[in-house]
Amino acid sequence: DPKIDWQLLDSIYYKTVEVIDQFTDFQVIKYPGCEADDIIAVLAQLSKQPVTIVSNDKDLKTLIDDRRKYYDFKKKVFVEEMSDLKREIFYLSGDNADSIPSVKQGWKEGKWAKYLTTNSIEDYFNDNPGSKNHFELNKTLMSLNINDLPKDVVKNIITEAKKDKGLNIAVRVVGFDAK
Repeated sequence: DPKIDWQLLDSIYYKTVEVIDQFTDFQVIKYPGCEADDIIAVLAQLSKQPVTIVSNDKDLKTLIDDRRKYYDFKKKVFVEEMSDLKREIFYLSGDNADSIPSVKQGWKEGKWAKYLTTNSIEDYFNDNPGSKNHFELNKTLMSLNINDLPKDVVKNIITEAKKDKGLNIAVRVVGFDAK
C-alpha cells in the first residue's frame, strides 16, 4: 500500500522489539541475515525439552516430530506431522513467501498432489533433467535442518541463546528478521 510509511512502521516495530527485550522476561535473539524461522529451528532442534512452536510460518511445520509440536495461531489448531508424501509435495511446491520457486513453474501443492496420485516423484525426475537438483535445493532451503544452516549462523544463535534471562528459551523466543 503506497499510503503506508514503511520506514516509520519499521522503526516502530524495531523499537517495540527493543522495549520487549529490555523490559520483559522475553529474550530477543537476532543475527544479521537470519530470519526468525532459522532461530526457532535451531533452538527447537537443540532443546532437550519438549517444544511447542506457535506460528503460522509453514516452513516450521517441517520440524514437527514426537518432541516438537506446532500450533498454527491463525487457524487455532495443532498441526499434524507431515507424511513423507506431504513433505515431498511441500518441497516440490517451493515457497513464494521466501522466493523459493516450485520445481515446475506454476505448480502448487494441489497440482503436485494430483500428479503424484498416478506418478512417482522418480518418474518426474527421470522425465525432467535437472528437476531432482532443484528439488534437493528446495529441500535444503525449506527443511530448516540444523545441519543445512551455515555453521556460523548456528554458532551465533547458540551464543545469543546462552544470554538467556533464566527462562525456558525454547518457549520464550521472540524472533524477527534481523537487519
